[in-house]
Amino acid sequence: MKIQRRTVNSSTDQVLDSDPVIDRIYKGRNAQSKDEFDYALAQLLPYHLLKGIDACCSWLYDAFKAQDRICIIGDYDVDGATSTTVMLKGLAGLGFTDVCYMIPNRIKDGYGLTPALVDRAISMQAQRIITVDNGIVSYQGVDYANANGVSVLITDHHMAAEKLPEAVVVNPNQLDCTFPSKTLAGVGVAYYVLIAFRAYLRDQGHDLRFNLLELIDIVALGTVADCVPLDKNNRLLVHHGLKRMRSGQVSHGIAALLSIAKRNPKLLASDDLGFAVAPRLNAAGRLDDMSIGVQCLMSDSAQEAHSYAQTLDSINLTRREIQANMLDEAQKSLETVDVKNEKIAIVYGEKWHEGIIGLVASMLKETHNIPAIAMANDSDNTILKGSCRSIPGLNIRDVLVDFDLQHPGVLIKFGGHAMAAGLSLNASRLTDFTEGMRALIQEKVTDDMLQKCILVDGPLPQSHRNLPFARLLLTKGPWGQCFEKPVFDDVFTLESVRKVGQAHLKLSVRDSEQQYDAIWFFCPESWFAVRAKQVRLIYALSINDFNGKRSVQLMVQHAQVVESLPIVS
Repeated sequence: MKIQRRTVNSSTDQVLDSDPVIDRIYKGRNAQSKDEFDYALAQLLPYHLLKGIDACCSWLYDAFKAQDRICIIGDYDVDGATSTTVMLKGLAGLGFTDVCYMIPNRIKDGYGLTPALVDRAISMQAQRIITVDNGIVSYQGVDYANANGVSVLITDHHMAAEKLPEAVVVNPNQLDCTFPSKTLAGVGVAYYVLIAFRAYLRDQGHDLRFNLLELIDIVALGTVADCVPLDKNNRLLVHHGLKRMRSGQVSHGIAALLSIAKRNPKLLASDDLGFAVAPRLNAAGRLDDMSIGVQCLMSDSAQEAHSYAQTLDSINLTRREIQANMLDEAQKSLETVDVKNEKIAIVYGEKWHEGIIGLVASMLKETHNIPAIAMANDSDNTILKGSCRSIPGLNIRDVLVDFDLQHPGVLIKFGGHAMAAGLSLNASRLTDFTEGMRALIQEKVTDDMLQKCILVDGPLPQSHRNLPFARLLLTKGPWGQCFEKPVFDDVFTLESVRKVGQAHLKLSVRDSEQQYDAIWFFCPESWFAVRAKQVRLIYALSINDFNGKRSVQLMVQHAQVVESLPIVS
């Protein structure tokens, strides 16, 4: 494990925050000026910079005047569910009276707008289709819709090809789009469409009282859950979403999910959305029907939302059990493989659940710090579906492109991003795929890439290891992808350790002034019986809220023994 202190940006003499620790943290994330932390709503990037937004507003206004029946087609992850919810609630608030929705099934329907989904929309009497968080590569689906007289508006954020489907398109990642932020989540694009159309309606003389800020908590959830980089524009959206949640102005659905997860909205951080709320929603898309997630987020009452949240929590418990079993099988299959030497973990389970393989690949990648691919059979056992996860420095989608060029005909289809990708291949070609990928990875992955690195913000002064500073950190974010939560590096006297649950460690540590509680989730087994005088902790500062009593807690990410105690026989 390599521990590396963040390089503090020295290109600016400007003081970014009056607190010197916060100032150091900001500069360690390459911030240039105070303007990057001005989260006034007026700082939101203007919608008119989005290519296609004028055509989009005209399309929506035609539908509005005719009151055409619109079908929103989303995706089966949290970004898709929140995008669908935001569009449904937003259009209703802006005066649309006939809007339905559809969430594809991950296994039966696959990803994106397909002719089969268009047929289902037509059977629902849809005259128009809006895609959210998908559609930018749905050429066949859009052509089929056009041939059947159904007009399509695509709102998406995924990478676009030079040729677009024959539809009205809003996507910051299409060619020649001047919108400065390319990291909007699908829900962010949907929200921008609503902002633009609300302004369009006002220009047409419509008296509107619907406040789009009522939706920003859902926008924040989808943005955090999709792990998009938190540039200033995304931080602004998440900032206002968290602000409303902490003030009690939260949708019934999110409030119910927070309650089920035992999270206090007043102390809410962005990682609570990512680690407590999002998995419960995602489980529905992986094992069941993401429509349950949409129904939870759409709930008009606390009672209704709580019922859906309980269902989602139950599905998530099942997901965790399936995932644990699959991961155990995957780890056992790797016992005879020198994964560090091969530099990739490729696992396959004949009876594995297709909706969970991405999580297994992620866990293997985290455990071994190597690229990982997990595969499962489709319904008729002739096709294998695979999910890939990568490490920094390796673009896994580019590796699949190279593999396809070298071994044409093995992959049926593939796609994705630098750190995550999906694929399908003929089951009979599994050996060809495994051997070919291992050879490519040997060429591309260096020993330096295999060394896991934790970036730290240096020591945290004793004067800042307290509740006021922990509360301050909550407000100085939001923290997340590419704007990581602060992590500190300090040496403490170790007073005690005890095992909690199956794989967690509770520590009591002390500096020269006071004692602190610390928790280390999924720590190495060797630490359960550690004996040491002093330990070096790599940790984040958090607030433990238990029975109304709040205290500082250190969230340990890594630890090292500084001085060991003698073993007494």
